[in-house]
Amino acid sequence: MKIIVIGATGRVGKQVVSKLAENKSDQVLAGARKPESIEKGSNIKPFKIDLHDTKDNILKALPEADALIFTAGSGGKDLLQVDLNGAVKVMIEAAKRGIDRFVMLSSKDSLTPDSFSGDNPSPLANYLISKHFADLWLIKNTTLDYTILQPTALTETPGSG
Repeated sequence: MKIIVIGATGRVGKQVVSKLAENKSDQVLAGARKPESIEKGSNIKPFKIDLHDTKDNILKALPEADALIFTAGSGGKDLLQVDLNGAVKVMIEAAKRGIDRFVMLSSKDSLTPDSFSGDNPSPLANYLISKHFADLWLIKNTTLDYTILQPTALTETPGSG
């Protein structure tokens, strides 16, 4: 199976690439702005993709694949361009490329507007708003076979099972 990971140099993306690469029968197509920073491996093929780029250039950058996992994020620095607009552009172009399976790394409460509204919004309100509209785009405006992952917290400690 050919699997694209967008955001392959990020905290989550690195782990996803590493885990997927354990299955030597899969080809991991690891995308990032700085592909030279991507983990090396016999079944890992780095490629350059910039989520600030145009849809046409994103389409040119996307390799053919069976599935795409979107783990990219701006770390709160560029929410609209990366977490929202970048995600939507990748969805649009993945469909054009014929990639039907799309996994979106989102966040707990991204589809619950009350969590980022009202008198006491989440401290992650702007991040949740970006994820909210990216998730809604995936649900309402695509025909992709999707999964939206909504983790409650991402930590730097080893997994506990």
